[in-house]
This record gives sequence, C-alpha cells and structure tokens, in this order.
Amino acid sequence: MRGYRCSQPIFRLAIAPRYGYLVKDLNIGTWPSGCSASNILSSLAYLSHVRTLTLPALKHVCEQLVKEAGGGDFPVEFASPVYVASALRRVTLHAETVTLYAHDVGNTLSVVRGSGLTRLDVMPESGDLPAVLSAIVDCPSLRTLSIMTLGASGVFGNAASLPDLSHPTLRRLEVDNVPESQGLYDFIQHFAPSIEELKVELSRIPSESPVLQDPSRLNLPRLRQLEVSGCLALTAPLIRHISPQSLPALQICTWDISESIARETSSAFVARVADIIRHLRNQQVGRAVPLRLKIRVKDGEDRAALSASFDALGIAIGVEQGGGSGLVVGFKPLPPLKSDPGDLPDLILTPKLCRTDDSKVDDLGKIVRGSLDRIRNLADQAVAVGDRFQISRIAHALHEGEWLCVEREC
Repeated sequence: MRGYRCSQPIFRLAIAPRYGYLVKDLNIGTWPSGCSASNILSSLAYLSHVRTLTLPALKHVCEQLVKEAGGGDFPVEFASPVYVASALRRVTLHAETVTLYAHDVGNTLSVVRGSGLTRLDVMPESGDLPAVLSAIVDCPSLRTLSIMTLGASGVFGNAASLPDLSHPTLRRLEVDNVPESQGLYDFIQHFAPSIEELKVELSRIPSESPVLQDPSRLNLPRLRQLEVSGCLALTAPLIRHISPQSLPALQICTWDISESIARETSSAFVARVADIIRHLRNQQVGRAVPLRLKIRVKDGEDRAALSASFDALGIAIGVEQGGGSGLVVGFKPLPPLKSDPGDLPDLILTPKLCRTDDSKVDDLGKIVRGSLDRIRNLADQAVAVGDRFQISRIAHALHEGEWLCVEREC
C-alpha cells in the first residue's frame, strides 16, 4: 500500500474502515504532489496490522499539513509535530520492519517505538547517530540495523565518542554505500558485544583518491559472517585484518570486488589479490574450523587468472586444505541474468491483448487459469522450503488482484 492510495477519499471513508486491518506492507515514505497528507494520516488509524513500514520525514509532513491548513481544510493545530508523531507512532506499534530513507532522520526516529520491531533501515546524516542508538534501545526485539549513507561524508565522524551498545537481540549490522569517512570502524566496534553478521559496502568518490581506513582496533568476538564489497583499494585493509585474534568466531567471508579491471593493470590486480590471500592463509593457522572465503570479480579473465595464482600458492579452489592452513577459497557465483527468465509460458498476457477479440475469451481464460496454477505451484514450493523472499514476491505480484476484489465489492 502506497501513500497515494491512502490519500484517496474512497479508501479513507469506505475501504480502510472495513479492510484496513488487511494491510501488511505500507510505504508512505513519499507520495505524488497533490495528495492530501491529512487524508493519509487519518487513514493510518485503520491500519492496525502493518508489518513492513516505510515512513516519511516528520518535518516534510508537518510542512505539507501547514499548507493544507492554510486552505481551511482542517485546524492548523493538526499540523503540529506532536500530532503527526502520534499518528505515525500508532502505525509502528506492530511493525516488524521500519524504513526511514528520508532526511530529518533524527526527529523522525522519535516515532519508532515497536516492541516487535526486528529490522530498522535508516539513512542518517551527520549528527544523527545518537538518535539512531536511542531508537535502538527502545526496540528490544531488534535483530538487524541497516544504515545507508548514500555517499554522505562525516556520518561516522564522531563515532568514537558514542557509548558502546550491548543490545540483547541485535545480531546483524549493515552499512552500505560508505565513502572513505573516518570513524566507520569505530562505529562498528560499538556493536562488538552482540553482532554475529556484518555487511560493509565501501564506495569511492570518483574524482578523489581513496583514503584508506584503519581497521586495526576492530575486534568482534561473536562475528560469524562477514560481507565486504567495494573496490580493491578500499576493501583490502579489512580483508587483511581477518585473523583468529580479531574475528575468532568468523566462519564465512564474502569478498565482492566491485570494479572493472583494465587489461593493462590486470596482472597487478591479480598479484595483489593473491598476496592478500597468501597473507590471509598464514593468519588462519590457529582456526579449529577452516575459514570459508568467497571472492567475486566481474571479469571472467580475472577470475581465471586468480584461479591460476591460487593454484601456484597451493590453494585449491573450493577444496578444504589439509594440515593447519585453515582457509577454504572459492569464487562467489555471479547473479543470474535478469534477461534469462527460463521456461516461459507460450503466451504472456497483457490487458491490450485481452481486449482485442471477443471470440477468444475462452482461450484467454484458459491461459489466465494456467498462470494462476503456476503461481500456486510457486507458492507451494516457497512454503515447503520456508522461502519468505519468494513468498513476498508472489504477494507483491498479487497485490493488484486483491485491489480488484476490494474495489468490486465496494
């Protein structure tokens, strides 16, 4: 459910009072110009079972309400931050995932008070980290914290002065699209008592030379899974830092080198990666269980050259090493191409096709039923293996169909 749906009078007056409890996924992070913010906030009172929620900036909603109040639609006191925060807070009570990809994160986080909240996604600016940590404390069931900086610098500048966080349930930390700002590893270290999974995506401003960060103080005793992505220059220090002393419980590391290598520098690239693997292998001797390292590179020729270099070092790809080497190296498979959909049905239906010929209604109906049967089979398979992601995709595909039923009944 998106904001423009919530703003429609038929939804607020007829659909929401009767079917609002069925809404599980709500995205009011943005809505088209012309939509009524007051209608959206009024509709939220009927959405009592939202599980996945994307919120707008508190300041933006207040500004829009002030404009609407100037037109005489409702009293101006309803445009106050207290009223807006109260309306947004009600819809967060049962949410499991809350996303705040908006500015004014520090103030908007004040509405996040959910005992059942398990995942929080935020896009903070400089100075917002204390508010983020305060919100985490008020979410006792939180398991995942995701922070996206969109390349903004200075977000982690004062991280060293923040208090350590011993959260009882927090297990996964994701930090995406981080430039070479200082304080990133200081921020991660604050979560050392609890996190077991860490994802770090390092980005580089194209016009500037990379400023390498020093992970030497990083010590995460419970970390079991590490995902690192970015260019070789930025990610190499963190990969080299892996050792039984700094990350004693680490079992799996995924290293995604997300850059294209020119042919004239390919040999230097391969040599540097091989040197890091040699260093890493020497550091893992003390591990009781071998560390599994997966490397992904974009170019197939680089992958072949790396494989040959590893063979020269005596490291077989994907084969556990004997003795005390403690390292298993493999290549992370490339994601499947979206242009290869596999086995397609004989005919892909479109609304235009279904309106062209009345004499083919029976044939088209059979094709529609075939599509529904395939979706049922997908759903059965997803339920059988517990694939929540696939179930979510099927639910998204059926969303419009649910609206057809609701609109027809109303």
